[in-house]
Amino acid sequence: MSYLNFDQLALETFELGKKLGQLHRMEQFSDDLLDQIDRDAFWKEDQLEIPNTIPSQTRAEFDSFPSSPGLLFKIEQGANTFCLRAMPSDDLNDDAVDVIEGNRQLRHQLRFDENATRDDISQQLLYFETPIRENAEVLVETLCNRRFPLRENQLCNISDPGHSWWLEENAQQLTVHFRAPSIEREKEYLELGPLGDSRMAISRFQRLAPNLQRMMPTLSIDHNDRCLNFKVNGSDLLTSLKKMFRDGDNVWNQDEEISTTLYLFLEELATTRRFWKFLSGKLLENQK
Repeated sequence: MSYLNFDQLALETFELGKKLGQLHRMEQFSDDLLDQIDRDAFWKEDQLEIPNTIPSQTRAEFDSFPSSPGLLFKIEQGANTFCLRAMPSDDLNDDAVDVIEGNRQLRHQLRFDENATRDDISQQLLYFETPIRENAEVLVETLCNRRFPLRENQLCNISDPGHSWWLEENAQQLTVHFRAPSIEREKEYLELGPLGDSRMAISRFQRLAPNLQRMMPTLSIDHNDRCLNFKVNGSDLLTSLKKMFRDGDNVWNQDEEISTTLYLFLEELATTRRFWKFLSGKLLENQK
């Protein structure tokens, strides 16, 4: 959008009026004068250049934040533990700009120091996109304002198994352990991160079982308070389950006779896994 300076506009109108006045006072136009009028220079003479843009404003400085739902967060990292300070957002770019520009309420929510400069906050403020804001709210509820060990496999033991879920898999089955299954778990299992309430997960997968078994009748689902086991002889369904737990890819949709509640649960589970993978990468960068 172009922005006009009204003083400039008034001056140009005055100059144009003078030129038109000159024309009206002439009873006859000579050929030379008509040629002069046809030339652009007649009208542009003495005009001031009008800028067609305004200087970049503050909100244009933060294009690295997308205008989509997600999580704004920062990492408070110590020698052995870390903590997330975060807030859900409908528009990451708008909220990021508000934080950086000095919105005291949002800065307090993210636990930024009152004396932190804009540059300090710009360097510390991170984001993670989610399909909808509600997924970001789940991340805040599940993971934020809690301390987690940086090296859980070294600090935790059987009596204190930590927060993370762990994945055990082979060609015929997949087992999700809600607590660390052994001391040397990192050699045999994949750490998934703290993906939520294990009791809710068991309840949701019990309700989901008939849908999954319609897709693959030979699928069996067993569980106890420590793990959830899926077993089937070679199936794309098992591959899809592995991708969801391993990579955070939700391959299901609501067209597959899955209720809205179950679909949202799968989406929340997949989003939490994706975020934990993303977060793990950031923590590794910070340790270099």
